[in-house]
Amino acid sequence: TNKEEAANVPVNGLALVGVHRAENRDMYVSIVQTCLHMINSNENKALQTCILVANELEQIIDASVLGVNMIGTSLPAILSQSARAISLPAEYEVLSLAKMGESVFLNLKHDEFIHDSSPLMDGCSCFTCKRHTRSYINHLIKSKELLAEILLFTHNLHQLLE
Repeated sequence: TNKEEAANVPVNGLALVGVHRAENRDMYVSIVQTCLHMINSNENKALQTCILVANELEQIIDASVLGVNMIGTSLPAILSQSARAISLPAEYEVLSLAKMGESVFLNLKHDEFIHDSSPLMDGCSCFTCKRHTRSYINHLIKSKELLAEILLFTHNLHQLLE
C-alpha cells in the first residue's frame, strides 16, 4: 500500500520493526518521525507506538524524545555482558550523545577501577550504585562472578528507565 492508503487504515497503534537497521542516525529519526506523523495525522488522540528493536543508546533516546511509548531493547544485557555501565551525565543534550561516543560507558574490566571506591555513577539511585563500588564490580568481573553482570544489568536498566 502507498502512504495515503496506509494513513486511512484505522489502527490502535504501530509497531516499528527493522528501523534499527537504518543507515545512520538521521535516517532513523526521519523514519520514526514520518511513521509517527502518519498514524497521528488523522486522529485527535496520539496512538500507542512501539519500536521492537533498538540496539544503540542513541536509538533509544531518540525514540523516547520523539514520543515512542515502548522500546524493545537488549542493550542493558549486552552492555552488562561486556562489563560496561551506562554513565550519562545528569544533564545531557540528546544531540551531543553522538559526540560523547564511548565515553558514556564505563568499561569495568579495566585496571583503573581496582581501587576506585566510588559508585558506578555519582547521584544514581539504583540498587547497584547505592550498595556497591566500582572496585567491587571490577573484582567480580575479574573473578568471573555472575553477580557482576546482574549488578551491571540492574544499573544499566535503571539508567534507561530514568
